[in-house]
Amino acid sequence: MKRRIYIGSYTHKHNPPRGEGIYLYDFDDEEGALEKVCVNSDAVNPSWITFSKTRDVLYATEESREASAISAFRIAGDELVWIGRIVTEERNLCHLSLWPGERFLTASSYSSGSLVTVELDDEGNFLGITDIIRHQGSGPHPQMQQGAHVHSAFPFPDGKHLLASDLGSDTLTVYEMDPCAKLLVEKQVVQVEPGEGPRHVAFSPDGRFVTMAAQLGNHFHVFPVTKDGLGERIQKLGTCPDTYQGPCEGAADVHYSADGRFVYGSNRGHNSIVVCKVEEDGTLTSRRWFSCEGDGPKSFYLTEDQRFIYIANQYSGNVVVKQVEEDGAIGETVTEVKIPKAVFVAERG
Repeated sequence: MKRRIYIGSYTHKHNPPRGEGIYLYDFDDEEGALEKVCVNSDAVNPSWITFSKTRDVLYATEESREASAISAFRIAGDELVWIGRIVTEERNLCHLSLWPGERFLTASSYSSGSLVTVELDDEGNFLGITDIIRHQGSGPHPQMQQGAHVHSAFPFPDGKHLLASDLGSDTLTVYEMDPCAKLLVEKQVVQVEPGEGPRHVAFSPDGRFVTMAAQLGNHFHVFPVTKDGLGERIQKLGTCPDTYQGPCEGAADVHYSADGRFVYGSNRGHNSIVVCKVEEDGTLTSRRWFSCEGDGPKSFYLTEDQRFIYIANQYSGNVVVKQVEEDGAIGETVTEVKIPKAVFVAERG
């Protein structure tokens, strides 16, 4: 079976080698081969991609140190056709979520410490920015916590709430969408330990739990999900081996397996994928580590059938396909492709 893979890359000129934009590859899981389909260079630094479930459209952040943008593309067979972009004054848009119902997108701005919500029409085109929320706060890390740095914002399974991770202020903030006012309303702020640096979260498939990856503290934080937001944290667990003393740029991506039995996370510096067993009470046990076969695993994707994992290694500039075993372990490398500054990888889903 052929699987279509989408890869985002940094295209900026100041740090060569650079990527060319959004790459489309077909992975033949029987032959174990990757075949390049096309590359679209219309977006600058497409560092995060999200897909419509009802339309042949994808959206990508255009991450910039100055004004950033969001671009929309029509998925037209083996090509991406650029539809248009909406420009914001927020700097370094690094994450993007499409709300269930697909009326709104919310983007996270790392450098401006903000959330930008955009309204969409029935065809998925941009109608305009409806809300900008700028976080406040800081933390003890002298370089990375001088101000707020919103790193991601994921909708809750109920489709009504949003969970924003702020690396700079060590907070998780729950917002509720007011669809009439087209605004986000703050409902809850959870403060974690100073210097943890919340980055990304993943909700369990049954919606009962959420696991947060803390970049600076190199921990998983596990919370129960309530009807109004988050319950009291039930676990804090290191993402690297307890004895590890080497360089560590931090935890990056986190995902549950489709059946909810395992949590996976990427460690930059340690250059590994950690795999944890999920217990009935939501806690994580039985940590195991597997090589990412590269340097700087910023993004990874678990296939829905749980047979493969795709890993985008930013610094070594390669995307690796590896087998996933029945017990959750990551097996042999199937194939890989060289893509400079690869920072995002996923199937359309």
